[in-house]
Amino acid sequence: MIWIRLCFKELWFKRQLTGFFLLTAVTGLLGLALVQSLSTSLSQYMDQRAALMLGGDLKIESSRPMNSEESAILESLLPEGSRRTSTTNFVSMAGSRGQSRLIRITGIEEGWPLKGDLKFSHPRIDSDPLPRILATPDAAVSMNLNRGDWFHLAGHEVQIGGVLEEDPASAFSVFGLAPRIYMLQTEMDRLALLSGPSRIQYEELILLPKSLDMEAFARTLRQEFRKAGGSSRDLEVETARQSSRQLSRLSGILTDWLGLSSAAVLLLAGAGLGYLFRTHLMNRTTTAALLRSLGASPLADSLLTLFQAASLGFFSALLTFLILPWLLPSLTHLLKDFLPHDLKPALNAQSILLTLGIGTLSSVCLIPAAKQYRAEHGSMTT
Repeated sequence: MIWIRLCFKELWFKRQLTGFFLLTAVTGLLGLALVQSLSTSLSQYMDQRAALMLGGDLKIESSRPMNSEESAILESLLPEGSRRTSTTNFVSMAGSRGQSRLIRITGIEEGWPLKGDLKFSHPRIDSDPLPRILATPDAAVSMNLNRGDWFHLAGHEVQIGGVLEEDPASAFSVFGLAPRIYMLQTEMDRLALLSGPSRIQYEELILLPKSLDMEAFARTLRQEFRKAGGSSRDLEVETARQSSRQLSRLSGILTDWLGLSSAAVLLLAGAGLGYLFRTHLMNRTTTAALLRSLGASPLADSLLTLFQAASLGFFSALLTFLILPWLLPSLTHLLKDFLPHDLKPALNAQSILLTLGIGTLSSVCLIPAAKQYRAEHGSMTT
């Protein structure tokens, strides 16, 4: 115990060294912990919201409607209790208040979405029929539209029947090609919007019983479509988890860039810590002589310096944990245009272990400096 007390006493008497060490280490660890917490929270968010963003458990996507043979294959494989609905996607130019811009039209059916509920920005009775045309928040803001407003679309004047509080099919506003407007399929047929030259994407959304293995069902469905041959091979079958992974690649670009920035900060902090601690070792001849007079061996003296470095790293990690909850909301606010609106990143066990490990075990990098110090002062005797 006496060696531990001497270790902390030396750090206390050299408060300037201790303060600079903690400040430098916390600066490097904060960047690492912030990015790790954000990345982990984002991955968990995507896994939890995958089915809600897709609107079901399974999606069948193609550039054409499913034919009767393919529909029969799907119906024969669907277990009891399953539900399905169709959506149609294409882009078009729309005009409002003298301005035109590209929008994405998604045709939906009554009962969509199969998972989750629609949240409207205005009062609405649940028993009311679904409005024929719905604007997402991005579309309402970019086109300056409110409920009841008219806008020009493909040679027709159409009216907004409702404005959604959030887009259930999107988590990232800036990663979309264009703001989205939902329209009932019956309304699209009435306006003959699908007869134009636009490239149309057809999707079949399926809600499966919870007890069913969705990945196994998706594999079986792909195999049956391949056996059917012909154009059925072009049908793409994706589960909600697979769909969220593709979207996660987009968010991964952001976290990778932040990770590179935090790695650069951590590298600079590590270089500063190495120089600072080596200077400390070179200037502690008097302390080393005192320890040798108390019976400490050169090895014990070297281990004592490493324990000091590990202690400083450990306390740096603890300080990081105290500061991190205050900085996470600020980081989320700065990146709000690139993150889901309702994402609330928090410190998690993975971030804690990683920060503690790097903060404490990085003292191993100081072993060469400690060995050099021991070689230079190992000839001292009591």
